[in-house]
Parts: sequence; structure tokens; C-alpha cells
Amino acid sequence: VVRALGRFDWFDLLGLQMETIAGLPPNFVRARSVDELRGYLDGRAGRAYGVFEDRELVAAALQRLPTRCTPHTGEGLPMVPPQDWPLEACMLEACLVHPEARGRGLQRLMIETRMVAARAAGMRWMCAGANLRNTHSWANLLASGFVIAGLRQDFGFPMIGLLSARDAEALALEKGEGFTVSADDVAGHEEALRQCCVGVRAIGREGREAVTSQRLRAAASSQRPCAATLRRA
Repeated sequence: VVRALGRFDWFDLLGLQMETIAGLPPNFVRARSVDELRGYLDGRAGRAYGVFEDRELVAAALQRLPTRCTPHTGEGLPMVPPQDWPLEACMLEACLVHPEARGRGLQRLMIETRMVAARAAGMRWMCAGANLRNTHSWANLLASGFVIAGLRQDFGFPMIGLLSARDAEALALEKGEGFTVSADDVAGHEEALRQCCVGVRAIGREGREAVTSQRLRAAASSQRPCAATLRRA
């Protein structure tokens, strides 16, 4: 059962977060405080969704939806027009899957659930971030229609920014096979972005993953320079 989470789910959500992060490498998922989690559950910070099996919360995901009272501030993702960033771009935040429930497509289900909610809310852009080393997570985002649109390293580890657009033409790609970048090759990803190429597809097997990058059409790349890597605002 998939449903929106509310105030009375905070204890289950906190427990799921603890069990999820305990088995992951450092910085794969940022732990949220109790107050942050409650902000998503009561609507102050956004929304939260969960998957229940036999009344147990086995997966959950957070979504930041801007409002006129709480717009996005600071610098947005590359390729999101500045005028759209405050109110027409949503953030797909942490996705938590219980260790015993992994490998069953629940993360992709949570991605799709939030994408549907974003479209219903009138969002033109859907944004996400992932540790570059967390290949499984961002590969699921690529498979759901996102592209790698930026890279930043000021967190102490490489973080990629991923982007999806309601209007397919906004991120239209040139025809051609593109080129391949090793999944963990930071310099390779930076060079692809400098050439206005975005990562579109994860390929290869575990331990030998790579990304196919393709150049944006002129109309898409002209919205905003895509050569720069992300920096903290």
C-alpha cells in the first residue's frame, strides 16, 4: 500500500531512517532530524510518502514542494531557468528503503509517486541529488527519466544534481550515440557537463558501472550555461 504519510507516522519514519542508514556507507543518505521529518509529515517542509506491507513501513520518500510562503531561494540547478526556480521546481529528497525490502523496485516506486505528485502540483522541473558513489540510487533516477545536470564537491564528497522536466523539449537531446563516462569518474562527468552533455543512462554491471552522456540540443542548452559544476549557494 502506498500512501501519503502524516503526523502520526513520524515514529515509524524515524525508525525506518535509522535502520536504512545503519547499513549504508557514509554520506549515502543524509539523516534528517526529528523536527525536519515532522516538517515533511505536517506539510511545513513538503510531503512524505510511504509503502506499507502488513502495516509495516518498508519504504518512504520526502519531497520539497515550494509555495508562495516557502519558495526556493539561492542558486538552483543548472538548466533550470532562474525565473522557474522559486516556485516551479520541486526537490526529491531522501528515499529510505528497509534493508530487507531492497531489490524489489520500491525506490523507483517512490520516485514515480513523487513525480506524479509534482506534476499534479504544477511543477515544471523535478530535481534530485545523490552521492556519486551511490550508483544504485542515481541509476534509478536516470531510469525514471532524470538526467545528470550538475556536479558539486563542496560537501566533502562528489554530489551529482539530477533533473527532469515536464516539457520534454526543455531537455531535448541531439541524435547520436553519445559517449561513455565511468560512473565514479568525477573529472569525466565534469568534462561532459562542460560540453553541455548530460548523463542519460546507466550501463554495465555492479563494480563496472558507466554512464552514457549525450549533448543537449541548442535550444535546451541555451536556457542556462551547463558548463559549470554546482557550488554551494
